[in-house]
Amino acid sequence: MLWDRGLEIEDRVRGFGNQADGDDTMDTPTALMKSYQAEYDAALARVRASNADIQERLRTAGLSVYYDPEDDTLIAAIGEQLPAATLDLDDVIMIRHDPETWKVFGFEMSPVKAYLRAHPQVNDWVQHLVRCGLQSPGTFVSVPPLTAAEIAEQASELALA
Repeated sequence: MLWDRGLEIEDRVRGFGNQADGDDTMDTPTALMKSYQAEYDAALARVRASNADIQERLRTAGLSVYYDPEDDTLIAAIGEQLPAATLDLDDVIMIRHDPETWKVFGFEMSPVKAYLRAHPQVNDWVQHLVRCGLQSPGTFVSVPPLTAAEIAEQASELALA
């Protein structure tokens, strides 16, 4: 029948190289989602392993922040702003990293309020970064060295919480 042939073709297309079994269309999407999750977990582990020096880099390279109050978006950049790849950590924060070394260059959170609801343990210093950004909304503002050093102490909690 044409209907059965359509299911066979759909099952084969969904398989992307997996064996089509024709009896459970959920097999392939579930396997595909597991594969995506494994790739994501590996990328996150690689970022964590590649950034043991993030506190020192924050202290030496400095930190600048950009805050847009209309969108409630906070962007932080460690040192010079460079082209980077991104990795979403959850629905409201992504980290920017060098695609070759996996060194973190910064992060973006939007909306900040949603991030703080999910991660109240970093509320004080995220609010401090927002206040720094509000000094000149819509532009990057250097974070004072002492503040950057304090933030360095908690850097792993912010981006990798």
